[in-house]
Amino acid sequence: MSAAGSRRVLVVSEVPLGTVLTAMLQAKHLAVDVVESYGRHDAMYASLSRGAYDVVLLSNTTLTPKLILEVVPVIQSRFPAVRIVVLSGWMEDDFVVSLERLNIHDVFKMTEGIEAAVHRIAELVNGTNPMPRPTRP
Repeated sequence: MSAAGSRRVLVVSEVPLGTVLTAMLQAKHLAVDVVESYGRHDAMYASLSRGAYDVVLLSNTTLTPKLILEVVPVIQSRFPAVRIVVLSGWMEDDFVVSLERLNIHDVFKMTEGIEAAVHRIAELVNGTNPMPRPTRP
């Protein structure tokens, strides 16, 4: 949980998916903010700067896989207490292994992993399973 104990999640996604995720995360008693980033990092970073977030959920509905790989180290550097979960339709091995090597907390396939991502975020916020996803050799 963040130092502020906020139980807050920042969802970086387009509004339709963000609305679904918001309802699911709020059902787990989490506060949720949604930001549409569409390749603009400044809106996401500004939101992270203003709020005490426990988790940021990055989706490739507004960030390309390449941009996700670029913003993860920046988030880790500027906001080290924020845990990172990725929800993506692009699950090529190189992308997933790169995310694992960046030590994110988890990655889920968009079409199959929305409920699992919500469950994982609740675990991270509640501290029941705070460890990052294991890295493949």
